[in-house]
Amino acid sequence: MVNDSSADLGPSAFFDLTDPTVAALFKDVAYVWDVLRQIPELVRGLLREAQDSSDQGGLTREDDVHISPGARIEPDVYIQGPTFIGPGVAIRHGAYVRGNCILLDGAVLGHASEMKNSILLPKAKAPHFSYVGDSVLGSRSNLESYRKLGSLPASPQVSGVMARVSDKTPWSRDEVEQCSDYYDFGPSAVNHN
Repeated sequence: MVNDSSADLGPSAFFDLTDPTVAALFKDVAYVWDVLRQIPELVRGLLREAQDSSDQGGLTREDDVHISPGARIEPDVYIQGPTFIGPGVAIRHGAYVRGNCILLDGAVLGHASEMKNSILLPKAKAPHFSYVGDSVLGSRSNLESYRKLGSLPASPQVSGVMARVSDKTPWSRDEVEQCSDYYDFGPSAVNHN
């Protein structure tokens, strides 16, 4: 066994939780990937808060999509609810938001990009021809063009998957599996170029 504590694989090891909105998303999460199962509930909570705070402005559509003041939605974007779009978010031409999505302050979902059941933390960018599914893109991170970000199911065919926290020791898939029996352990970038 690698470690009896979830601290090394908890949200604070991966994300800056000083932002109250980000901290609230990970409030009841032991392992960083556990938030993926909670996204539908988290989106609904943000939608309720937005509806209760009518003084903030913004628009909450009947199909459970909230667009905060200052967000920019370009032409030919399709947004399926439930989705929460924070202030300063940019969703560019031709993007497809498939529901159960949270885009926090200043996040960018780019031209011809798609996301589903995912969170873009503040100032996260998936700017061009990207796919973000069942994932969390961290604050100020940038997903390069033509990149896919999705949960990677564990299987005998998959090996060598790593999660790295800054300069800390990388965790192999086997080590991560020893920490939890939830094998679909979260986001991994896959380059299909």
